[in-house]
Amino acid sequence: MAIITTRKLTGILNAGGISTKSWGTGKAKRVKDLVTEINAGESHLRITRVTRVVKMIITDRDHPERGVLKETWQITSGGIRRERNQEPSGHIENESPEKALRRELEEELGLKVGDYDYHPGSVTIENQESRSFPGLPCSYEIHKFDVFPHPGTKVICDNFIETTEPDGTVSHFEWIPIPQVG
Repeated sequence: MAIITTRKLTGILNAGGISTKSWGTGKAKRVKDLVTEINAGESHLRITRVTRVVKMIITDRDHPERGVLKETWQITSGGIRRERNQEPSGHIENESPEKALRRELEEELGLKVGDYDYHPGSVTIENQESRSFPGLPCSYEIHKFDVFPHPGTKVICDNFIETTEPDGTVSHFEWIPIPQVG
């Protein structure tokens, strides 16, 4: 069993954005108390990766029968084809979800501010093992946006669009009809 020190645990907690300044005051226990619990096997700390994502539900407001625009496949810079079949999405970097949306729309689809309208939708949390880092728990904070490209934009005029990222990755997007329920 690994032994952790108070100094090491304080550093880990502070690096993770957890202040321990109030620990040991009032009814709060000290960092040293948590160290004792961990070293005795009474408590465990878990590391969780938190990833913030924007997901775009893109529809043609004038022709809803077209369905939604989806990223159907991608060819990585290494030549590997990955089936995607998902709404366009991207990571939120050190920015607001709205800024990430605008950045992703321009990078992925060439849509500039003024080429579309959007409305914020729901925010959901999905907890699962990271696909990128097997064994690491991950919490995905997903910010959904409804996006409506304006008539005349390439996204609206074409049945599909392919874009190439700076690293050479090619993404293919196409309109997928939504089955009618009736």
